Amino acid sequence: MPPKNKEGINGYTQSTRDPNRYFCDICTQAAPPGKDLAKGSTRGHPNTKEHRDAIAELARRENERRLVEEQRRQYREQRGGASGAAETVVLKPIEVSKARRARPTIEQGDFWADFDYDASALDMPLPDPSAEDLAAHDRARIQADLDAADTWNDAELGFAFGADREEEQAQEDERQVQEMLDGLSFDEIPATDASQAKDWYPYPSKVMFLLNAADNLPRLRISEAQMKLFLYILKECGVANVPNITSLRKFQKSLQSSGSGVPTVECKSVQGNIFHVNDVRRIIANDWTNPSVRPHIRVYPEIPPNGVVSEMWHASKWRSTMDRSKLSPMYAAADQQHYYIDELAQLKSGKLVIPVRWVTKDGPENVCANAFEVAVDEEETATVLDSRIILVSAAELKRNFLALEHQNLIPVWSSKTLDAGYNRRMPHPKRAKAGNHPYYVSQIIFFNDDVSGNRSKSWNKHWVEYFTHASLPRTFHHQEAHIHFVSTSQHASIPEQFNEVKRLISTLLHETETTPIIVWDPQTRTETALELGVFADALDNLMQSKVCSHRSSQSNFANRKSEVGGTQAEKHSDVGYHNLFSVGQLRTWTSVLTTVAQHLLWGCWGKSTTIEDDKTDTGTGDPYAQFWIDKLFGDFKSKCAVARRADPKRGLDAIELEVGAELDAWVETRYHDLVNPFFLLRGFDPTQDTPVKILHTILLGIVKYIWFYSHNGWNPAKKLLYSQRLQASSISGLSVPPIRAAYIMQYAEYFATWKAVGQLAALLWVPEIDNMAVYREDLTVAIANMLDAFAAVDPSKMITKFKLQLLPHIPRDAERFGRLVGVATENFESFNAVFRAASIHSNHQAPSRDIVLQLAAQEGTRHHLFGGYWRDSKTDVWVRAGPAVRDFVAADKSLQRMLGLNAPAEPSPGKVKLAALPKREAGKPREKRAELRLANTISSDCAGAAPFTAQPGLWNTCTSIISRSGGDCRLGSWVFYDAALEGTTRSIGRIRSIYFPISGGDQAVVVLERFKVEPERHLVFDMPVLVRENGPETQLVVASVSLFFLVLSISADESPGRTFSLSSTRSTIATSVTVLHLGAGKSDRNAKRQSSRRQSFNIATMRSFSSTPPHSTTLHLLRRVLPRHLTCPIALHPHAEEREAFHHGRAALLREKEGRKRKLREDAAAAKAQEAVVKEAEAARLREEALEITNQEGSDERPTRRRRVDEGPAGMHDEGVAAMEMD
Repeated sequence: MPPKNKEGINGYTQSTRDPNRYFCDICTQAAPPGKDLAKGSTRGHPNTKEHRDAIAELARRENERRLVEEQRRQYREQRGGASGAAETVVLKPIEVSKARRARPTIEQGDFWADFDYDASALDMPLPDPSAEDLAAHDRARIQADLDAADTWNDAELGFAFGADREEEQAQEDERQVQEMLDGLSFDEIPATDASQAKDWYPYPSKVMFLLNAADNLPRLRISEAQMKLFLYILKECGVANVPNITSLRKFQKSLQSSGSGVPTVECKSVQGNIFHVNDVRRIIANDWTNPSVRPHIRVYPEIPPNGVVSEMWHASKWRSTMDRSKLSPMYAAADQQHYYIDELAQLKSGKLVIPVRWVTKDGPENVCANAFEVAVDEEETATVLDSRIILVSAAELKRNFLALEHQNLIPVWSSKTLDAGYNRRMPHPKRAKAGNHPYYVSQIIFFNDDVSGNRSKSWNKHWVEYFTHASLPRTFHHQEAHIHFVSTSQHASIPEQFNEVKRLISTLLHETETTPIIVWDPQTRTETALELGVFADALDNLMQSKVCSHRSSQSNFANRKSEVGGTQAEKHSDVGYHNLFSVGQLRTWTSVLTTVAQHLLWGCWGKSTTIEDDKTDTGTGDPYAQFWIDKLFGDFKSKCAVARRADPKRGLDAIELEVGAELDAWVETRYHDLVNPFFLLRGFDPTQDTPVKILHTILLGIVKYIWFYSHNGWNPAKKLLYSQRLQASSISGLSVPPIRAAYIMQYAEYFATWKAVGQLAALLWVPEIDNMAVYREDLTVAIANMLDAFAAVDPSKMITKFKLQLLPHIPRDAERFGRLVGVATENFESFNAVFRAASIHSNHQAPSRDIVLQLAAQEGTRHHLFGGYWRDSKTDVWVRAGPAVRDFVAADKSLQRMLGLNAPAEPSPGKVKLAALPKREAGKPREKRAELRLANTISSDCAGAAPFTAQPGLWNTCTSIISRSGGDCRLGSWVFYDAALEGTTRSIGRIRSIYFPISGGDQAVVVLERFKVEPERHLVFDMPVLVRENGPETQLVVASVSLFFLVLSISADESPGRTFSLSSTRSTIATSVTVLHLGAGKSDRNAKRQSSRRQSFNIATMRSFSSTPPHSTTLHLLRRVLPRHLTCPIALHPHAEEREAFHHGRAALLREKEGRKRKLREDAAAAKAQEAVVKEAEAARLREEALEITNQEGSDERPTRRRRVDEGPAGMHDEGVAAMEMD
């Protein structure tokens, strides 16, 4: 046994967890952390194979280390000569100044004395090495270290003895490389000539610009070790002006502090959680100071041109119902006069008006004002006529309030006007805050969610906040560069984080509008004052419930937008079930805050049970206030206990009354710090400004439910058949092969549901709304049809799936925000990948700080590279990146895409794609593309062919052409076109061939098959029907400019009579929502076969807005061209009484089903109870027998044999034995 020392056993280290366990020092050194041994096992451990292997491993490492050292020594000798003095120079870097240092002189006597003593050890003094020599020796040393790294293996690092191989080895490799590269003697940031520094400002050189850009690519994150390796490679390749890693990081910090970056604020929530937030104000200011973004920012709502709603500033909230204090309050005229709302102004005609809201009409440059007219009577008394709003052009304004006041033109107000308080609003309070600057308000859309910080399946939960600039067009919202990160935390909840963001924007109490943001406006070349407002919050349904202080499905009222619901008995009744299909009484900002205030009051009095019951009954529960409610309840109990101990004779009611009053007074003084911060923003009402999320509600909700019902009963053969047909779908469009007619009849009840959800989805995914009133009507009918179809399949889903209860609110959200695609969350969901990349490369010690700082650096880099202005912190002057930086980024589209700027390409109408060249045969030259003459190609019976066939030039065949609407029209595609030969403005046809002149000077020619639309819908699918034109001229030749737009999907009638194949529906909802194009791609032979049959439009086709450019979505164009009676949804139950009766019938069926289920549960429970009674009786009998046996043993009597459970009553066995003896 090894000898013991005072601390324990020699050669072993005692475990810190268990004093009776030990670690062998040799084994631990060979394979950390080693294996702990029992104290008694240490004696035989040296003889084990593991110990011997560890000794051999250490010996191997020592031998390998000596070999490496010898290789290094030989390499140094080869590079530096055989002198021993040279070796001392390269052992480690020596810092030497540029001025040569004086060396001490060697006395002559000492020199000869040393020579006489040992001439072989003579060491001649060498001159000091230069800086270039030192750098060369350092590079040689690092190179030797890198070469030696090839001789290391897993065993040397401890991975061969059971450590986690992949991840730990990767981290160890990165650490080793980083340690090697840390010794590189790079120069500091080299000085460059003034012209280069100016061109690449704020970067000292092009190299620094590229390094900083590469280090801040959102989806291509670079680790610290990788960056050091890149710097080493650049230096070794002879690239000039390469900094070291320290200089690079120092320069990046200087960028952040120079005023060009986005500040990061450290915050501490009321619950004690610490997290970091990027300054939202600076991010919005960057958009305003960017010359490429500023022209697209809208500061005023717009009257929809021709009633077409395509942007959020066209919808009702921004245009009519939004709090006017969160709208841009002024208009800056060309003569430098600033006109504010609620101030008196004079028109050029001399009439007096008071603007109340600024709007634009027919373009952002045409500013108008919704205004009240001011009437002046004979006595020169002015009265505001606020019963009617007039529209006044801003160009007609002559004098603002200050000019009128200066010239003493302010009239005497009537008593009616004075009572209304109009005079007290002049001048506008924001005029003083703005000074002489224009004053505008920018709107933002927030997104909050829980996201994993890992790419793997391991869930690493982070609460994150993003936002987009709502004042920009919707096309910007789908670009990664315009999705901005705000904050993240693994501990602080969304309301906690937003509470700090709210302080940067505005609240009901703390008016941060008193210090607006000052930005440089590149359009006007002046400074502008800016204020922020929250326009909407785009979240998933569960997160929206938390923002709205709602308990979602955990209460009797699962609908966060209205008070529809009740107890289970109420929801199963006829009236209660019917109410689930309607909007109901809306929740309001006031009602929610009143309920939360009541909960806080009950918390002061210790009524926790009352609070929980009220949350269940009303559905209102504030997760942010719950922290304070729990604290109040705890304080109530502790204070009451202290008071009772202080005065035991005092009554409990008196104590509770005193403590409750004290806590209630505390709540009254801090109420706005205790409730949900989302309810404390001006211009933002969580009960109305959280629109229904169509991604999760429709695609991941309703469609998923229907798909379950559709495929749940399929056997494996049918599933295989469906997958094969789905796999055979065309990539250019959903053209599923025909399926036998019996299929629809087999699933007829689900087909009605598919048809209803297809019509609804097609209405939701549109880029424009032509008529909001008509659109709301169609949405209401489509939603009603879908809910009724669901009730027909399974009536219980209206109660259990709260997403269905949200659908009736979609028409109201569409009117308030415009197209719901504009506030969809797919763009935010995609941005999660950028967040994860920053999370993975954080230090995992303070992830909130690291991630926020990294994404703030990305914001600042994008601002530099895209040409934005910033105020230099040293000179206090507005500056921007140098021309070399801007020109480089503008010319490099790849760098723009990597930085997140993915601007959609504008379509080129008339652009064609030529047919592919013939395939080259081996050993033969490639054949030329076929050249045709239209006179020999186009048949003479084609209408309109004469002008084109008369042209003498040659033509090439094409495979596709771009229409005027931007659609990619291919051979076989269905298109609407303009033709003078047709009697109508728009006609429909199918592309047979496309030709383009070789000369390239003329436009392309398209040959179409002519079809017409029948006046009635399809009997089964409720869709428009096409038939081929009769007559000799069945084909038509048109110019490419005549192609109007591409039709999404046309389907063939496969069967006679009323039997049709499922392929006629071709609903994209059923299979995919990322289809690029629908309706094209069938073979020419298929097209000829189908052209003789009846065709039907698929108006239930939708597109994935995230994968399709806006100009290629053509369903809204189809609805414009076709008569309304062919495209509008038809109600399944047209009359309200009929629909209510249907709902009552489904409620009765539901109660009947629930009754049967309840009866089965009760019978099962009764049977189980009866079984339990029988078992209990048998157990009691066995206990009695056991007691009887125990008593017999105590009385010295021989006990009778204990009867087994499966035997009969006592005595039967004895009788059987007696009978056997008689036999």
